[in-house]
Amino acid sequence: MSENEAITKADKSRSGTRKRSADISARAVENMPAEAVSEARSYIYIGPNIMADGLKQNTIYQSRPAELIEALTAKYKNISRLFVSVSKLSKAMIDMGRAGTPLYLAYNEMKEAR
Repeated sequence: MSENEAITKADKSRSGTRKRSADISARAVENMPAEAVSEARSYIYIGPNIMADGLKQNTIYQSRPAELIEALTAKYKNISRLFVSVSKLSKAMIDMGRAGTPLYLAYNEMKEAR
């Protein structure tokens, strides 16, 4: 076997291993109960800092902080929009900078309310 053939064979073997491990991870999530999958998601608060209410920008929560959101909804109407899934953070940051989007409006509402 030539050196090039050995390298090609090794590359194929490594990429196959990565693909198999990704397939196993995807199947593990599929087989988890729905409650466990939703609880496993991390959320991040992307609104402005409001220390009086315990809100600090970029704070990560292990799951959606429903109790905190409910407690602050009376004071800040659209606060729930500012808790986004970490997996959707990049899109949320783009939307927050784009005038007229719900995230942009929620962020500015929170900024004015402080």
